[in-house]
Amino acid sequence: MVVSSFLSKAATLLALLATSFIPEALAADTYEKSTNIPVNPVSIAQRLTLQADEKAWLANSPTVRIRVGPTPPLHSWEDGEAKGISVDYMRTICKGFGLDCLFFTGLPWSEAIENIGTGRDGDLILTIKRTPEREPLINFTQDYLHLPWVIFTRTDSAFVSDIENLIGKTVSVENGFVMQGLLEKHYPGIQLHIATTIKGAIEALATGQVDAYVGDLTVGTYMISRWGLSNVKVAAPTPFGYHTQAMGVRKDWPELVSLINKFLTAMTPQEHSAIQSGWLSIKYEHGIDWAFVWKLIGTIVCIATIIFVVILLWNRRLQREIELRKQLESALRHGEARLAAAQHISHIGSWELDLINNRLSWSDEVFHIFGVTPQEFEATYEAFLGFVHPDDKAAVEQAVNDAIEKGTPYNIEHRVTRADGSERVVHEICKIQYDALKTPTHMIGTVHDITQQRQLEQQLQHSSKMEALGTLIGGVAHDFNNKLGAITGNTYLAKKEASGLPELTDKLKTIESLSFEMSEMVKQLITFTKGDLIQKEAIDLNACLKEAVEGYSLPDDISFHADLPESEFTIKGASQQIQQIILRVLDNAVDAVAETPHPLIQISSEAIEATQGFRNKHIALKGTRFAHLEIKDNGSGIASENMDHIFDPFFTTKDKIRGQGLGLSIAYGLIQHHNGTIDIDSSIGLGTLVHIYLPLVEEE
Repeated sequence: MVVSSFLSKAATLLALLATSFIPEALAADTYEKSTNIPVNPVSIAQRLTLQADEKAWLANSPTVRIRVGPTPPLHSWEDGEAKGISVDYMRTICKGFGLDCLFFTGLPWSEAIENIGTGRDGDLILTIKRTPEREPLINFTQDYLHLPWVIFTRTDSAFVSDIENLIGKTVSVENGFVMQGLLEKHYPGIQLHIATTIKGAIEALATGQVDAYVGDLTVGTYMISRWGLSNVKVAAPTPFGYHTQAMGVRKDWPELVSLINKFLTAMTPQEHSAIQSGWLSIKYEHGIDWAFVWKLIGTIVCIATIIFVVILLWNRRLQREIELRKQLESALRHGEARLAAAQHISHIGSWELDLINNRLSWSDEVFHIFGVTPQEFEATYEAFLGFVHPDDKAAVEQAVNDAIEKGTPYNIEHRVTRADGSERVVHEICKIQYDALKTPTHMIGTVHDITQQRQLEQQLQHSSKMEALGTLIGGVAHDFNNKLGAITGNTYLAKKEASGLPELTDKLKTIESLSFEMSEMVKQLITFTKGDLIQKEAIDLNACLKEAVEGYSLPDDISFHADLPESEFTIKGASQQIQQIILRVLDNAVDAVAETPHPLIQISSEAIEATQGFRNKHIALKGTRFAHLEIKDNGSGIASENMDHIFDPFFTTKDKIRGQGLGLSIAYGLIQHHNGTIDIDSSIGLGTLVHIYLPLVEEE
């Protein structure tokens, strides 16, 4: 096997040496070029759905003037005609739409963007890198070529592992190309040799004028092979990723941009490959003087030692190429990891549904949003529907069906129920992919977790409503309080003057009693509007709760159980206001069990650590430890349609004698001013459970 390998490499070396010694007149290189369009343009165009403005633009049948530059194999002018990958792309597009395309050369790159952007000297640039500086000057299509940036050096150069090794050295780049700007901005320590063409930049490296050339892998390797620059090699990748290329179109032809984008998107991977593969494989056909070759064979026998050295160098080159591929693969994996991190940070996941085989694939962030692991997920459309909230499932199914059957955009907001029972609100959008027969085959989309956004919107709406009500109530309460003072004062004087008239005195007493009740309600209103003036200090919540419970007078027929631990729960607040919260919630519980056969009220407290599920549900809360207070009753419960209004001022389901609808509103406001929150779970006939969470003072 070693001998066979040696002979194979020796034969290869022989061929290379032979062609290197053959006079130029005897060595006629020909390149495999795609002069014919390798795909069916009409078939691609028939897959497209065109808008009215696009059809109108095509109806004018304009001739598209296309600039060709000296950039093989992408585009170049050879033998009196345009050739290259990008040329074949544009020929395919023009033929598909029935457009005439006129290729021309000679327009320098330094003048191309401005002149073609205005439509003065042409209509389209075949390859251009999208940059913020260029966008005001010319329209860009989508990127259709993705060429890795790499470093080229001579085979006898010192080892270069990355672009940092080029600092202090001279590197050739093309004038006005993107790489010139990137190196000037990020690596000012590199000395630049500015060439007018790619050929000039690579020849400067081959002839020793510079230490390296930085360019894209596809064009560079094509040029090296075409010009037989055997002393130039690919040395290392760059940190700049891929040299993505779009087409540049004159600013007043946005319809052509749209048409090109649709055409490129409709092309299958096989059709893209058919255009590109004809240019990325090169063959050599040499006219060889075989007598001269046999003389070389005899010479090679005498220099076998040199062959072994060359073989070793060849192996080293292969090893470097393998290392380069590994580095590129590592960069790809790193890019995928960064994409996953970006999805996690933005709470946006991606998914794809194979409609033919009913296979669903999710990115890691989708699993995170739905609270499930890949091992726990069946990966089907039906499994996804299992997570959708029952009240939203019909709308989601209808949206999917409309997208598939009618082409309606799939853009929907709905709830999902996670494995732990918590709910999330998500926004989904997707795009349908079709085959050549217009049959939908795939749905590709994103899912955005907007739970926090919706919760914050609800809190903002509620806060705005409460603030507006507070402003109104405050003004009315103070004005009302002044008038009540006058009423009670005059009533007192009237009672003294009517002391001899019992019937009138009784009526005045009634007025006085009602005035005092109204005064008490005004005090509650003022408490509601002045919660932000609470003076807070470190207090023991349990001691405060015990004092409130011991001083509370319950009807004899109500059973009451309190489970309050002896340990201190230190919070920052006002004892009187905390007791007001408890008393107002207890008042509601007493009213709720008034008609229950065996009325029961329970109160308890505990310290909890904030879990991820707790944080997901209470996004606005700050801190890691909280006091959790529960007040439970077995009363009549609250109807679901009333749950959204229970904290609104003056909202009550009681009769006018038992309440004015301020108790829970004041409790809610005081809890908010203590940086806490309140949740209520209730159902008709099953009673009510009130959860109050207040942040504990962090231990130093």
